[in-house]
Amino acid sequence: MKFPFTSLEDGVIPQSKRFFFAPPLTEQECKLFYYIPWCGYFQCTEKYYHKRNSYPYCLLIYVEHGMMHIEYRDYVFDAQAGDVILLDCNEPHCYSAYNGLRFYFIHFDGANSHELCQYFLNKYSPLLRSKNNPMLRNLLVNTIAFYDTNKYESIMETSMRVYKCIQLLFSPSNTFLGEIDNTIEKTLIYIHENIANKLTLADLSDYIHLSPSYFSRCFKRETGLPPLEYIINVRMNQAKLLLVTTNKSIGDIAYEIGYSSGISFSNVFTERIGCSPKKFRKLMR
Repeated sequence: MKFPFTSLEDGVIPQSKRFFFAPPLTEQECKLFYYIPWCGYFQCTEKYYHKRNSYPYCLLIYVEHGMMHIEYRDYVFDAQAGDVILLDCNEPHCYSAYNGLRFYFIHFDGANSHELCQYFLNKYSPLLRSKNNPMLRNLLVNTIAFYDTNKYESIMETSMRVYKCIQLLFSPSNTFLGEIDNTIEKTLIYIHENIANKLTLADLSDYIHLSPSYFSRCFKRETGLPPLEYIINVRMNQAKLLLVTTNKSIGDIAYEIGYSSGISFSNVFTERIGCSPKKFRKLMR
């Protein structure tokens, strides 16, 4: 439910819009769905300024015109027209306006909002310059236009608005992902397509023309696992699927996922999964 709110902060001129909303009715809804505590469209003078140690929501901003100054973690920058900014406001942050700034924004919370923000911000900059930015702008513009004329929408509909923004933030077509990230994505495809073959660190780093040590660091940063550990996990997941859905022998499965013998595969499987392949098949069936 939207609440009327007419007063604005210092530096926000009267032509601006801001909407506040009642939170979800139950604690369960807060955990299951995304929701928007408030959102708006601000036109600002240089008097607009916020510096906080903590604020309970995540914040997504699209800069429509002018420049906005941001200080967050170790980043200090001026966002320009067309830029998108993502902040987890649970952390210390500061943002302010240069005269003539115009921007759209939503604060959001619920479900795994902060976990997703942290995951994103631990990998990438809070400043996004992506070819998806215009689509994010459209989502924010349409959201604010909807709330300008409607007082109510279901929690599911609100959640979908936020999720569409998150989907665009994490889209692989984003240009901010950079060359290294595209290289790691290329490597992941190569691993999955060649899981039956011998895959070594030297082979993978040669494939994408990086040194083994640098490749390992980049790979772990992007996936959370060292390359060879990731390969083992892929093989174990593939093995579990084949054990449950086929009648192939242990030896055949071993060769299919890149092991030289059923014994070597069984040893790794037992160590990782906690039981032998044969026992796993029996339990799952």
